Amino acid sequence: MKFRGWLLDADYIVENDRPVIRLWCVDDQGRSAVLFDRTFEPYFYVVPYGEVPITALENISDVVGGQILKPVKVDVVERKNFGMPVSCYRIFTQLPRDVPYLREQAAKFGDVREADILFGVRYIIDKRLIPMGGIEAEGEPVAVEYAEAGLICERPKAFVREEEPPLKVLAFDCEMFNPHGMPNAKSDPIVLISVKTAAGQQIFEAADNDDRAILKEFVRFVREYDPDIIVGYNQDSFDWPYISERAKLHKIRLSVSRDGTSPMFGRGGVQKKVKLIGRLNVDLYQVAARDVDGIKIKTLDNVAAYLGVMRKEERVNIPAAQVCDYWVDPKRRGALIQYCMDDVISTYGLAKELLPLQYEFARMVHEPLDNVSKMGRGRQVEAYLAFAAYGQGELIPSRGGEVET
Repeated sequence: MKFRGWLLDADYIVENDRPVIRLWCVDDQGRSAVLFDRTFEPYFYVVPYGEVPITALENISDVVGGQILKPVKVDVVERKNFGMPVSCYRIFTQLPRDVPYLREQAAKFGDVREADILFGVRYIIDKRLIPMGGIEAEGEPVAVEYAEAGLICERPKAFVREEEPPLKVLAFDCEMFNPHGMPNAKSDPIVLISVKTAAGQQIFEAADNDDRAILKEFVRFVREYDPDIIVGYNQDSFDWPYISERAKLHKIRLSVSRDGTSPMFGRGGVQKKVKLIGRLNVDLYQVAARDVDGIKIKTLDNVAAYLGVMRKEERVNIPAAQVCDYWVDPKRRGALIQYCMDDVISTYGLAKELLPLQYEFARMVHEPLDNVSKMGRGRQVEAYLAFAAYGQGELIPSRGGEVET
C-alpha cells in the first residue's frame, strides 16, 4: 500500500518494550492517517575525554524503579565537532525515556551530545522529513482505531508541496462563573463554551451553573469533528488547565486528543505548553505575542481589530469582571452569549491570518507546528541549525531542557 499526504506531527508509543514511531498525517483528501515505524532506535553521542575504551560506555548503567537500565549497543562513528573531525561513541538505548538516565552516567566519560532531542523530532531530523510538508510511504496497511488509515512503513520520504494542506481547524473559547473576580477552577463552573469551524459555530450553555453537560458536549464535539488543529487565545495558560480541573472534579475523561488521551501539560518555563496527541494545539496568544508588532496590549479584541478580523465596534464588549453579573441577569445573558461567540469568531479569524506563517516556520525549522508556534525566535533558529547540522555530519551542541517521559 502506498500513502501520499502531509506530515503533521511525530511521537512514539511503546509496544513489547520497544518504541514505535507514529507519524500523524492527512492524505490529499484531508483524511487522517498514522504511519508506524518500528525500526527506529533512540540514541545519543558521547565525545570521549581522551582515551576511553568502548567497554566503559557499554557498561554504564542506572537503576530506575527497580529496573536496571543499560545501553542496547554502542558503536564508534565519525562526526564533526564545530567543524573538526572527531571519533565519538553513539549509545543506543532501549526506550527514549532511558536517555536522560544513561546520559548522566555517560557524562563521566565525555561530552554528551544530542541527548536532549525529543524522539519524534529526532526521527524527523534523521529521516529529513518536513512537518506541514509532503510525505510519501509504502508499507503494510493496518487498522487504527483513532485514524481513518494506518500504515506500517520503514522509509517515509519527504517532498516539497506548493499547495496548503487540507486541514480542519477548530477554535474554542470559554466563559467562567466569577462571583469573586478571578474564577477558581475548584469552585466556579464554566458557563459557556463556544466553538467555530469551517462548517459553522456552536455554543454550549451550562444549566443551573452545572458544567458537567457542556464539558461532555465539548468533548463529543471535538471527537466528532475530529480537527487537525485546535486554536484558542491564551488557552494553554488558562482555558485548558481550567477545563482539565473541572473535568477532574466531575470525573469526566477529557479525551480530546486524537488517540483518546487527555491534554498533556508541559513542565516549567514562562509559557505553559499543552500537547494534544495527534492534533496540533496552537495558542494564538503566544503567536501574537511573538509575531504581531505594532500593538502593545495584545488582548484578543485588540489583535483582532489590528489585523482587520473584527473591529471593536462590531462586537459585544463586556468587562471580564462582570461575566458573572451578565450570566445571572436574564436580561443581559444574551449579551454575554454574543460576547463569547464574538470571541470565538475573532479567534477563528486570527487563525486564518496567523497560521499560514506558522506553517512556513514548521517547514523551515523542521519541527511540528505546535512546537514551532510556542518557540521564541532564538529557539526556532536553533531548531533550523540542528536539522542543517545533521545533514553535514555535525554534532549538535546540547542545550538542556525537555526530556522524554
